[in-house]
Amino acid sequence: MIREAADAALSPRQRGAIVRAIAARTHTDPFGKPVRITRGTVDRWLRLWREGGFDGLLPPTRQVTLGRRRKSSIWRRR
Repeated sequence: MIREAADAALSPRQRGAIVRAIAARTHTDPFGKPVRITRGTVDRWLRLWREGGFDGLLPPTRQVTLGRRRKSSIWRRR
Protein backbone atom coordinates (compact mmCIF):
# COMPACT_ATOMS: atom_id res chain seq x y z
CA MET A 1 0.00 0.00 0.00
CA ILE A 2 2.82 2.46 0.82
CA ARG A 3 5.38 1.17 -1.69
CA GLU A 4 4.91 4.03 -4.16
CA ALA A 5 5.02 6.70 -1.43
CA ALA A 6 8.16 5.13 0.11
CA ASP A 7 10.28 5.96 -2.96
CA ALA A 8 13.25 8.02 -1.73
CA ALA A 9 13.45 9.87 -5.07
CA LEU A 10 10.11 11.62 -4.47
CA SER A 11 9.98 15.24 -3.39
CA PRO A 12 7.94 16.06 -0.27
CA ARG A 13 5.24 17.56 -2.51
CA GLN A 14 5.05 14.42 -4.65
CA ARG A 15 5.01 12.16 -1.59
CA GLY A 16 2.25 14.25 -0.01
CA ALA A 17 0.08 13.92 -3.12
CA ILE A 18 0.53 10.14 -3.13
CA VAL A 19 -0.23 9.87 0.59
CA ARG A 20 -3.37 11.97 0.19
CA ALA A 21 -4.47 9.72 -2.70
CA ILE A 22 -3.89 6.60 -0.58
CA ALA A 23 -5.90 8.10 2.27
CA ALA A 24 -8.75 9.12 -0.05
CA ARG A 25 -9.33 5.56 -1.29
CA THR A 26 -11.31 2.82 0.39
CA HIS A 27 -9.22 -0.30 0.92
CA THR A 28 -10.17 -3.89 1.71
CA ASP A 29 -8.96 -5.47 4.96
CA PRO A 30 -7.86 -9.14 5.13
CA PHE A 31 -11.43 -10.18 5.94
CA GLY A 32 -12.93 -8.42 2.91
CA LYS A 33 -14.34 -5.48 4.85
CA PRO A 34 -13.92 -1.99 3.34
CA VAL A 35 -11.75 0.28 5.49
CA ARG A 36 -10.37 3.82 5.29
CA ILE A 37 -6.76 4.53 6.21
CA THR A 38 -6.09 8.04 7.51
CA ARG A 39 -3.28 10.20 6.25
CA GLY A 40 -1.71 10.16 9.72
CA THR A 41 -1.61 6.36 9.64
CA VAL A 42 0.02 6.33 6.20
CA ASP A 43 2.57 8.92 7.38
CA ARG A 44 3.32 6.80 10.47
CA TRP A 45 3.75 3.67 8.34
CA LEU A 46 6.16 5.53 6.05
CA ARG A 47 8.19 6.78 9.02
CA LEU A 48 8.38 3.26 10.46
CA TRP A 49 9.39 1.91 7.04
CA ARG A 50 12.21 4.45 6.71
CA GLU A 51 13.46 3.72 10.24
CA GLY A 52 13.34 -0.08 10.13
CA GLY A 53 12.26 -1.39 6.73
CA PHE A 54 9.67 -4.14 6.72
CA ASP A 55 10.61 -5.18 10.27
CA GLY A 56 9.79 -1.65 11.44
CA LEU A 57 6.17 -2.20 10.38
CA LEU A 58 5.77 -5.34 12.47
CA PRO A 59 4.07 -4.98 15.83
CA PRO A 60 6.41 -5.08 18.82
CA THR A 61 6.77 -8.39 20.58
CA ARG A 62 4.94 -8.59 23.86
CA GLN A 63 6.94 -8.73 27.05
CA VAL A 64 5.31 -11.01 29.57
CA THR A 65 6.52 -10.66 33.12
CA LEU A 66 5.67 -13.46 35.45
CA GLY A 67 5.28 -12.44 39.03
CA ARG A 68 4.03 -13.92 42.21
CA ARG A 69 0.32 -13.61 42.59
CA ARG A 70 -0.88 -12.53 45.96
CA LYS A 71 -3.90 -14.20 47.38
CA SER A 72 -6.76 -11.93 48.12
CA SER A 73 -7.63 -11.29 51.74
CA ILE A 74 -10.90 -13.14 51.10
CA TRP A 75 -9.00 -16.38 50.74
CA ARG A 76 -6.89 -16.00 53.85
CA ARG A 77 -7.76 -18.06 56.86
CA ARG A 78 -8.13 -16.20 60.05
